[in-house]
Amino acid sequence: MGKSSIAYELAHFYNVNVMEVDDICQAVKAMTTREILPAIHYWSTGVNWMDIGVSGNVKWLIDVSKEMIPGLKAIVDNHIEADVPVIIEGDFVHPEFAVSFENPKVKSIYIYMSRIKIKFCRIILPERVADCNISERISAPSMEIGWWIPVKN
Repeated sequence: MGKSSIAYELAHFYNVNVMEVDDICQAVKAMTTREILPAIHYWSTGVNWMDIGVSGNVKWLIDVSKEMIPGLKAIVDNHIEADVPVIIEGDFVHPEFAVSFENPKVKSIYIYMSRIKIKFCRIILPERVADCNISERISAPSMEIGWWIPVKN
């Protein structure tokens, strides 16, 4: 079970919607340029995510999450004002942003991705090893950013 799956389980339990930051990021990307938001448009330059390694991907995740702060803040403020609960989930939620609200209606949860998920996939689902290998590459930045967060906050 991954971060998104947990977000959807919580949403079902609390009967609220989920807003995926990945979707918001795609909308922002469609309406902006590289000059305005360079991190969000980074992959449009032809860079291969595998070539920049885990640390490069972590830096990109952090940079995009910083660029997303104003838009996400507006969304959170709107949901507070309208009194409409929502779960906002995704890799592009900067930890400092997540803990920046003093309003008791705003709660933040950080889910650390570990290699346990990958091992589970390899042992329990051997027929999907190819999918697991992709999951491991994608999870590596999430695992690395998990080490960065406690150091920074």
